[in-house]
Amino acid sequence: MGNNEYVKKHIAEIIKKELKCKGLSYREAANRIENFSYTQLTRITGSKNYSISTLGKVLELLDLEIIIKEKGDN
Repeated sequence: MGNNEYVKKHIAEIIKKELKCKGLSYREAANRIENFSYTQLTRITGSKNYSISTLGKVLELLDLEIIIKEKGDN
C-alpha cells in the first residue's frame, strides 16, 4: 500500500469512527451539509478520490481539523 492510499484509508477510518460516535448515518451526515451528497461521503469513507473542499465539509460537520507537519516531527 502506497503512502497516498494509507493516508486516505486512515482518514476514512477516522471519519467513520466520528460518525458512529456522533450517532450519524452517512445519509444523515450528508443531509446536514449544504450542497453535499451521500455519494461524496461514501467516496471519503471508501478511501476513493475526493477533493480537499469535500473533505473539509465533512471535517467541519464533525468538528475535526487536519494538521500538516514535517515527517518525523512528533
